[in-house]
Amino acid sequence: MSASQNRGGFFLPTNKSIHISKEIRTYIYKNIWQEVQIEGIPLNQTHQDVLEAIFYTAVEIKKSDDGRLGIKFMPGKVLSVLQTRGNHTWLYRKIKDFMLNIISAKKLKNKDVMPPITHIIKEFDNSNEEIPHKLPNGGIMHYKYIVLSREFVDFINKDIGLYYKGLIPDIISLQYPVLKSLVRFCLSHQKLNISIDEFLKNIHIDVNSDRHKRRLINQIKMNEYNLDKFGIKIKEIKTGEHAGKLGIFYERKDILIKHNNKRCIRKPLQVSGHNIMPERT
Repeated sequence: MSASQNRGGFFLPTNKSIHISKEIRTYIYKNIWQEVQIEGIPLNQTHQDVLEAIFYTAVEIKKSDDGRLGIKFMPGKVLSVLQTRGNHTWLYRKIKDFMLNIISAKKLKNKDVMPPITHIIKEFDNSNEEIPHKLPNGGIMHYKYIVLSREFVDFINKDIGLYYKGLIPDIISLQYPVLKSLVRFCLSHQKLNISIDEFLKNIHIDVNSDRHKRRLINQIKMNEYNLDKFGIKIKEIKTGEHAGKLGIFYERKDILIKHNNKRCIRKPLQVSGHNIMPERT
């Protein structure tokens, strides 16, 4: 994943899907870091869970000559990490959602215009390779694979890359989508000191409803122990314009950061040397 993906707009802080209509709609999400435009279906935290679970359980990862990235995986293992065993149809539907939108983004703080992404996932299909063990009824299953688009891979390479593979199961296991958004948001920063109100605003949650706002704040406060495992502290802000308000405090310690291949704290995920995508005929 990358910093921009975790800072709002790419994956909304909800598990609810927006109804698909025949008319293609354009959504624009803007905060102090970036502006994200989505044409089609906005993705949410469940989609980000799926994408990260595929990376986490990947059997092989292969970069093609034209810049695409193929990832081979076993659906059962992905569902196990997602804690949704056996629901293959649901998983495949979520993966296909990635292929139904076009995304573009630009950074606002340093005025960078990031490469247009188009689709995050360009292809999704069966691999030619069979999974070694058979189904209970004796049937055969093939590995699945997704192909990340060249544009998306280019986007990641130009953004600040975040490699927190070891944290993925713990993030996915969090009870509420706002908690997942909060953890991913914090991981995209070196150091963070922000009021909960500002955090909610920046991840595009409407805080005009006092009832909705109180519910989200309660969900965060009730999970202080779980957030503390990620190094996130929830406490009162003592100074500044937000003094007296409940704040989010975080300082990164051991997440691998990579920007234009210039800085590494820990070794990134390895890419294999042979093709996992079926040959085109």
